[in-house]
Amino acid sequence: MQSFNQKTNNVILNDIEVIANTEYYTISYSYSKNRFYLTITGFWKNPDVISSYVNDWRKAMLLAVPNFTLLTDATNAKTYPPSVMAVHNEAQQIVVDAGLMQVAEVLPKSAFLKFQSELLTENSQMPCSKFNNLELAERWLDNLQKTLLSKKHSA
Repeated sequence: MQSFNQKTNNVILNDIEVIANTEYYTISYSYSKNRFYLTITGFWKNPDVISSYVNDWRKAMLLAVPNFTLLTDATNAKTYPPSVMAVHNEAQQIVVDAGLMQVAEVLPKSAFLKFQSELLTENSQMPCSKFNNLELAERWLDNLQKTLLSKKHSA
């Protein structure tokens, strides 16, 4: 089923709204799961190649319902320079401030990229768990949300 979100000017297809789809990243949102999906691709050599990234996250947060989750697929990402880390940090702060509950991040087998990721999440206070498998990360977030929901209903 397809519909149109007039607030963001995006098409919604089968519960998923794609907020941004560039050469370097895709940001989408699942209404039924209250979950954002970020796929990072390639080498972000400087902030210019991702000039819309922070604004795309601001646009995405128009859809945010508090206690949303985020699944990040960084399996095709490369390490990046400090100037790009500053952009990531700004975007993460926007996401945290909008009511993020938890991130599940899937990384490639790169010790340096893992270090960069840990440094970023520490700086932004983003609650983040690392995985090496997308399916496991998705399932973990699903279970986390179910647990939170059952606790709310039993309280």
